[in-house]
Amino acid sequence: MGKRNSVALLLVLLLAAQNVHCGTYSDLLGQLDNFDFCAPVDFNSLQVLNWSVNGTHLIAAVSGLTKGWVGFGVAKTSSPGMIGSDAVIGWVINDTAYVNDFYLNGKPTQQQTDPIPLTQTCPSDGKGVCTDVSQGGTNNLFNTSGIENTTAGLTTIFFTRPLAQGDTSFDHPIVAGTQSYVIAMGSADPTNGNNIRQHNLGNFLIQLNLLPSTTLACPNSCSNHGNCTKGCCVCNEGFTNRDCSLRTDGKTTLPNTVIPDNYQFHVPLSSDYDIYWNIDDSNNFLEFGAIVHGKGWVGFGPAKEALMTSSDPCIGWISSAGVPFVADYYITDRQNGCPGVCQDKDQGGVNDVDTNYGGSLQGSKTHLTWRRPIRSSDSKDITIKDKLMDAVWGFNPSNPGPSITKHNTNTRNPVKINFYTGEYQITDYTSMRIAHGFLMFFGWGVFIPIGSFVGRYLKVYPWWFNVHRIVNGFAMTCTSVAFILAVVMTSSQFYAAHHQLGLAITILGTAQPIIGILADKFFNPDREATPIFPDKVHWVLGWGSLTLALINIVLGLIQYGAGTGLIAAYSVYAIVLFLSLVGVFVYKMIKSDKVAAHK
Repeated sequence: MGKRNSVALLLVLLLAAQNVHCGTYSDLLGQLDNFDFCAPVDFNSLQVLNWSVNGTHLIAAVSGLTKGWVGFGVAKTSSPGMIGSDAVIGWVINDTAYVNDFYLNGKPTQQQTDPIPLTQTCPSDGKGVCTDVSQGGTNNLFNTSGIENTTAGLTTIFFTRPLAQGDTSFDHPIVAGTQSYVIAMGSADPTNGNNIRQHNLGNFLIQLNLLPSTTLACPNSCSNHGNCTKGCCVCNEGFTNRDCSLRTDGKTTLPNTVIPDNYQFHVPLSSDYDIYWNIDDSNNFLEFGAIVHGKGWVGFGPAKEALMTSSDPCIGWISSAGVPFVADYYITDRQNGCPGVCQDKDQGGVNDVDTNYGGSLQGSKTHLTWRRPIRSSDSKDITIKDKLMDAVWGFNPSNPGPSITKHNTNTRNPVKINFYTGEYQITDYTSMRIAHGFLMFFGWGVFIPIGSFVGRYLKVYPWWFNVHRIVNGFAMTCTSVAFILAVVMTSSQFYAAHHQLGLAITILGTAQPIIGILADKFFNPDREATPIFPDKVHWVLGWGSLTLALINIVLGLIQYGAGTGLIAAYSVYAIVLFLSLVGVFVYKMIKSDKVAAHK
């Protein structure tokens, strides 16, 4: 692509980005006090209708989260849909509102020029989104106007129209009872070649009663997160990013791309993992969206005591063919397959994940969308409650399923989430892990080797014992603090080899000073041989625990995702240290044998 074309494309993208909505559901409620009724009119809550009835006329305002155009109309009774609808469409350009009476008489085959004046004629084929006037009818709207809030990305159009049918060919009457209505929005004003057929922000057919006999009720009682006012939910603080009435019915097709504005709640689990969700308690489902840096599997779900085992995650991925997959899992062990990380249906349970999931790869990121029940009869599932609950999350940046290989090592920070309110707590253990690693390295990679060497080979010097005791005291202080940090970070279960070996090393290390004190107390300079206990036991446990500790530090670096350079550098250090100690031991043994033979 040439440089000029690249610049032109960039300008087009920037102009388009300026028209994408950036406001919230609450911004749509600005006309609430000026009308008698209100209704959110699409499932994503990007558009709101406010209206009053004055005798034989409907007085209305249509607000949409866009800087482009908004439309709302009455669908025909037979085969309701966009085609054949009687619509009011409007937009605002430079504080000038264009609001007109349209009739959608078919799918056009020819582009229209815009803005559309009141007298514009339809395309040559006679089909398209055309004003009533251009088709031989009349404009039955009056008191039309419009405003645009460029900061919030909000457009509102106002109009008054008769309830009764005007043009018999192009208008539909508004009658008592539920009717079919069409709504649509576009991100760009109809000018410079764009046209109102580009409804890229939504296109829905909904059911409404514009002539209610009583006060309108809100869908789902505002999900207990707001107050119903004139038919729209005025959301509580913290629930304003999306319509807290959650009008989605749990059956609509989930998108393949996660749109953050379409979710009530968001938790940034890490710099690589964002989880979004909606909750509809009355219909018993949660609707999730995850954006994760990587192209492997993605998992998220409630847990018991922040443990991976006995957790209830949903795990999904995008196949090499670009096909999404999400299923209900129950984890019994830290390995792929059953028993281990496998689906509920393979363990006698039920796959409670709605098969209507979605997902796609967007550059270097995976997008997944799925639904799961709040309450399930499956014993493998954890019931979602209105309180802070432990949750587990993980992903592999490169390996998709069905084999659930080891997850990324930066997913170990425990998280608690209230799925009803969006409250969350993330405990960042990064600093603790670094401190734990440094303390164990200096304790067992530096101090213990020095203390052991002094105690084994430098007893000819009178100061050896004090140096041995002080250096090993530093080592055990490091070990004790590091172990406390490990307990805090590992919750109630030492599940990995690094944890279990570390526990054994800590126990041996704690026992060593006690055995050393006993060896000092029981020491007899006139003894003919070194006793097995406590002296030889002290010697064997000391060198044995040191060897295990040097190995366990490598396991810790691997488990917590240290870079290959750091792992390699430490491994070289540990090998050189170990071989040096062994070399000194062998040298001393050979020298001792030669001295004995000489005698």
